[in-house]
Amino acid sequence: MAGYKIPIFEKGMVLTDEMLESLKAYLADWSRLEYAGYSDGILSGCRVTVSGNMLYVGKGIVLYKGRMYLLAADTPLAVEPCDAWQKVILRMGSVCRTGGFELGELWIEMTTETDGLLNCLEICRFRLQQGAALRNLYTGFADMDTEYDTINELYAQWAGYGEMTLSHNILNQFAVQMTETGISDPLDASFVMQIMGSGNKALPRNVIQTYLSARLQMPYNDCSNRELYEGLAEIVHKGRNTKPHGRERAQETEKRILVD
Repeated sequence: MAGYKIPIFEKGMVLTDEMLESLKAYLADWSRLEYAGYSDGILSGCRVTVSGNMLYVGKGIVLYKGRMYLLAADTPLAVEPCDAWQKVILRMGSVCRTGGFELGELWIEMTTETDGLLNCLEICRFRLQQGAALRNLYTGFADMDTEYDTINELYAQWAGYGEMTLSHNILNQFAVQMTETGISDPLDASFVMQIMGSGNKALPRNVIQTYLSARLQMPYNDCSNRELYEGLAEIVHKGRNTKPHGRERAQETEKRILVD
């Protein structure tokens, strides 16, 4: 039967196995269909904030090997100066069955390891100098790639349709910067509106690559996260120096005087 079947829990009713199974199946089917074709990665949330010498990873949802993991509370981590890059990662434990439940555990850790991380997803990284304070607030789009004392999300692993994609927070910062600068190019306007309309989800990687290819007039290529960010940074840097489009260009044409 097409449609839906959800149990109604009312006072005095007997709770049956069929009712519980129906509710479980409805939620499981919804999540599988909603994110069918998505890669592993952060689906929503996991926002990083800093206060004093504490870093906080906010509530969020993560997709890993077809299973959804929930971070139901903000997680604090103490930060210390270190010469090496420190990564904040999500580490997934093995899935097991216990006490009538399927249990998939998840931990948030900090590590200086760069290779061989198994069953992990990166949230952010930073390189904190002695005597400095870590920050997650940026002065502009270019500041998101500052090497020292700044939360860096260039390598964060966000879930995207088909493959992992660029951090939702980086895209949001791009949209804010472009809006503040002023948008004249229709391609910029379309892309920024896609970001604003995406809710808490990141845009698919191929959408970002298609935009960069068209906007920067270069061949379409598979790009790394850094290459995607650098392409967006180039567009932000150009700002209002782009050629006029649409109505502005029409107005320029209208002002021309032809002399025979």
